[in-house]
Amino acid sequence: MSDVYDTDHIYVSSQVIDDVCEYYVCDDIINLSDHLVVMCCISVNNDTCKTNVNYSKKCGKGKVTWRWDTADLHLYYNRTGELLNKIHVPYDLLHCKCDVLKCVHWSCINNYYKSIVNCLCDAMKDCVPTL
Repeated sequence: MSDVYDTDHIYVSSQVIDDVCEYYVCDDIINLSDHLVVMCCISVNNDTCKTNVNYSKKCGKGKVTWRWDTADLHLYYNRTGELLNKIHVPYDLLHCKCDVLKCVHWSCINNYYKSIVNCLCDAMKDCVPTL
């Protein structure tokens, strides 16, 4: 697999091109797409470029590269369906009329979201080869 990615890119205006301090491809488990995350740091107001150290470490060398281009997508689709069907859907939230600023359901919504993401990650681990 080449280190050149034709579809994963960043467009930068010619007005700020000289202010780009750093750019790199980040392959992280949180990314459930078949595209890679492209990170870019741009110096603003002549300040020095400060990279988020914790995130840079997550994206550094030694991380797993997920090979979506060689994955069995039918297997992934089926595995995702199996796992998602096991999640409890909080149907009562569909009928709730909370004021967004006073909503008491954020915990339930976040748990539901995390359950979906965990299913997708588990299906990816089961079905997508790595380097």
